[in-house]
Amino acid sequence: GFGLVAVEAAAAGGVVLASDEGGLSEAVRDGETGYSLPAGDAAAWTEAIARIRNWTDSERKRFTDFASETARHIYAWDRVADQTMAAYQTATAARRP
Repeated sequence: GFGLVAVEAAAAGGVVLASDEGGLSEAVRDGETGYSLPAGDAAAWTEAIARIRNWTDSERKRFTDFASETARHIYAWDRVADQTMAAYQTATAARRP
């Protein structure tokens, strides 16, 4: 399923590291709202963690502020509800004779 936990973490100001497989990959814009990393590639995960640990305070703030704002905008509940309702209306309209 969809990686809601990644969206919530980004919205809360966390730096998201996610596997490039499954629902988490849909929720992360690599390098913008988190990092999408190859599943099972320990070296890639180690490198990403080291890179993030070495960020300056301003680099961390810039990244987390952007990721948080993006997550809060794209996945705002009212927006998601409107999109879901539109999808339901389209689906039910297509079934009407």
